[in-house]
Amino acid sequence: MAKSRDTGHLDQVRELILSDEGIMLTDVYMLMGTLRWEREAERTAERERVRAEIARRRKEMELAEAEAQARMATIQRALEVRRAELEVLQVETERQEQAWRECWAALRERRQTTPGMGRNRRTPHQGSDDEKIPC
Repeated sequence: MAKSRDTGHLDQVRELILSDEGIMLTDVYMLMGTLRWEREAERTAERERVRAEIARRRKEMELAEAEAQARMATIQRALEVRRAELEVLQVETERQEQAWRECWAALRERRQTTPGMGRNRRTPHQGSDDEKIPC
């Protein structure tokens, strides 16, 4: 029922809409017929546009998250490779230092067991290949 102007009371009737979402009352406005359908179509189109925009933004965010996770995984693998290289270097350094310690210990022992050895004095047996210390 449409309210006529200049009447003393308000006698508007609202439509009930039964849908899957439940019972709804239509908005109160004075559009009838084609104008009302157009307004409802506009509102429906706007709701769909908003839903589509939200879905698009959600997809963008999911894609950005997937890209960030892929970059993080790549960085993590590179970090693991660097750590492995560092561990190899550490083992090699320790092995080299141990070899130098053994070499210097052998030199000290040799100097202590050779009587009369000066700093730059050479004995005849010092140059033989059997007694050379490889350091």
